[in-house]
Amino acid sequence: MTGTRNKPGGRPAKSRIDKQNRVVSTKLTELQFYAIRKRATEAGLHVSEYVRQA
Repeated sequence: MTGTRNKPGGRPAKSRIDKQNRVVSTKLTELQFYAIRKRATEAGLHVSEYVRQA
């Protein structure tokens, strides 16, 4: 099958406001990390989602 596709594939691009393109890096102690992970689990969230809400 050769020919030109009329419709682009994939999902539409996100707007600049919705796109997550910044990275924040930090160091934690084991105790701090496990405390955050426990709170995230209790809230039913991934750690990254939990931290974004803080």
